[in-house]
This record gives sequence, C-alpha cells and structure tokens, in this order.
Amino acid sequence: MGSPTVVIIGQAGNKFILRAEDDVFAAKQPVTEVYWDSQVSVKGAMMSFLKPESLQNYVKEMDELVKRLLLIETKETDTIKAVTFMKKLTFTIAFNILFGIKDECTKEALLEDFNLVFKAIWSLPVNFPGTVYWRGLKARSRIVDRILPILRKKSEEL
Repeated sequence: MGSPTVVIIGQAGNKFILRAEDDVFAAKQPVTEVYWDSQVSVKGAMMSFLKPESLQNYVKEMDELVKRLLLIETKETDTIKAVTFMKKLTFTIAFNILFGIKDECTKEALLEDFNLVFKAIWSLPVNFPGTVYWRGLKARSRIVDRILPILRKKSEEL
C-alpha cells in the first residue's frame, strides 16, 4: 500500500515476465519473506506448462470437459447460473489437468470445501465453533488432507 506499482497486462507482458532474467525483478516484500528458489521453480513449472506444445495437449481434454459439463448443467433446464457454472468449470479443469483427479466424489467434496474456504476468507475471523471462519478452517484442513498425498505422488513421479 502506497508503494510504486507496475501493472503488466496482455500476452507481450506475460512473455516478458516469464522470459525475463532472474535479476530483472527484485522482490521487496516488507511483511513477508520471499524465497527466491521457490519462485524460480514455480517460474520453471509455469514455463513448461504454458508452452504452446504443452497447451495443445490440454486443449482436447478441456474441450471435452466443457462439453460434458454443459450437457450436465443443461440436462434439466435451458438456463445456467453463469458464475456457479464458471467456478465449477474452472475447478474441474484445474483439478483434472493439474492434479489428475478424475473421481467425481473427490472433486465434489473438494469443490464444497473450496467454496467454504472462499466464504471464510471474507468473514469475520472468529475461530469459534459454528462460525463461517471456523467452518472455513475445517474445510482448509480437509483440502490439505486430500491434496497433499496427490501432490506427493505427483512429485515422486517426476
């Protein structure tokens, strides 16, 4: 707050950031520490994920997911709640492609937990049983318990 800020948008800006040398950007975070090694590894992972060759492999899968979800959502009605549908679509694509979670029960449970966490983010932070914040903390614990084994398995495969 109150610090000079640069906003970079568009494809050219994204390419500049992702292809920039490590010393171009200096992270100055007064409140939190930034670990450069983790940033470099995240940048490398994002670069490999966002290559056109990699994205082409995911387009077919994303197209099939969108078609399937649209058919499911419009099965009984002709209208779709756009925000809810887009959240579900984004969540499904992310979990299918990034984590490889295909089990619908697991995805539904995680989606419910993520919705609780998002509600808790904007709630009054009172950690008392029954509050939105308390339910959000419990949901976060369930998310971590479900995702950590998947991430460990993925890292072992790499």
